[in-house]
Amino acid sequence: MTALRRASTRVVRVAAGLMVASGVLAMAAGPAGAHEAYASHGNDYAGVASNHRDWIVRDLECDGNRVTGHFTLSNGITRSLSDGSCASGGPGGTFTSPVTRVRVCEANVGCSAWQYH
Repeated sequence: MTALRRASTRVVRVAAGLMVASGVLAMAAGPAGAHEAYASHGNDYAGVASNHRDWIVRDLECDGNRVTGHFTLSNGITRSLSDGSCASGGPGGTFTSPVTRVRVCEANVGCSAWQYH
């Protein structure tokens, strides 16, 4: 499998995970600014749904390195939530303030760039 195909497959997998986690199944785009944002590092990712409040963190690499999603909220607070499950399930939930940016870090490896939402 080519690198481009692997990256494309990962994007589809991440997008599907965000849609399921947020309960958004085939909804219209809605008002301007309604979009999903995710940050990935290898096969690990953290993301925010189009409502700007539903979040997800996934550790999909069975390498023993815990994954932490960092979410900056519109009120200026940054929340950090982790997953070390090495499985398709992991933490997810809803913030009371909208998320403005997200990144994911893998322990002992590094972090993605901030993705603005």
